[in-house]
Amino acid sequence: SGKFQEAAKTYARMGEVNMAINLFVDLRQWEEAKVFAAGTDTVDSSELVRRQAEWAEDTNDWKKAAEMFLTAGEPLRACKIIARSKGRGWQEVMIDIVRNIPRSEVEVLEVCGTCYTSSDEDSYAKEVYLKLEDFSALMKMLVRRKNWEEATKLADEHEGKFDAKVFLPYAQWLAESDRFDEALTAFRKAGRPERSRLMMEELTNNAVKEG
Repeated sequence: SGKFQEAAKTYARMGEVNMAINLFVDLRQWEEAKVFAAGTDTVDSSELVRRQAEWAEDTNDWKKAAEMFLTAGEPLRACKIIARSKGRGWQEVMIDIVRNIPRSEVEVLEVCGTCYTSSDEDSYAKEVYLKLEDFSALMKMLVRRKNWEEATKLADEHEGKFDAKVFLPYAQWLAESDRFDEALTAFRKAGRPERSRLMMEELTNNAVKEG
């Protein structure tokens, strides 16, 4: 008869609160369902929030789905939805999660860092990797972008906290740019002193030939 409130109240009086809740869930009247869930100890309210989040995901409302999964205590699932949809303004929504979750949520932060890096959102990716203290991942990103100024600064500030081999392309670039003194230092930082020696031999041979 369409008298849903009366039906729900009757279910509740019969001790069948779950049937009242399911009635409103079927109607997607989430707030009404939560009202009945709050009045009983037999219903897990977080499960109700999760069902609402899944419905929002099914209807492609990525922002609402992410918000509800966060409320349900599932930040990883929220971030995966954001990363998959990349709807308008997703960068700000995701960084709010990054800034508000503890550093111990490593998997969540890694998902966010990977998403930002693959989307060329370097400033946000940097914020994630610094929170994780994952200097190796940050260095790799800077090297891929050929952001040598930041890479050098990071190497000086956090020496030994990343795989030095990622610095090798920088050393090679310096050598190809005839910046040999800097290249020698960079090869040493990259843990490849033999490359320094080979470069010096080549430079010496060239100087002898010119002479």
